[in-house]
Amino acid sequence: MKRILEQEIAKEQSCIEDLLVRITIHTKRGDYSLASERGKDMQKSIKKIEHLKQQQENNRNFASIIERLAGKGILIEAVKRVEN
Repeated sequence: MKRILEQEIAKEQSCIEDLLVRITIHTKRGDYSLASERGKDMQKSIKKIEHLKQQQENNRNFASIIERLAGKGILIEAVKRVEN
């Protein structure tokens, strides 16, 4: 899961870089409508990165909790049973 999130973040970062280039081109050409649309696309990518980064943090926190429980001798299967 960690690798998938990292790949998704990298994909969105690459997309943002491409969109910045397109915004610059459209602005230089005076096509502000297209520049604005690409700006909106960039905002969507930024929001997606923020969401993915939050998922990463949640996963790290979850892994930390599992490690602490395991360190105390609590089996993960027991935690799953209590959850259900």
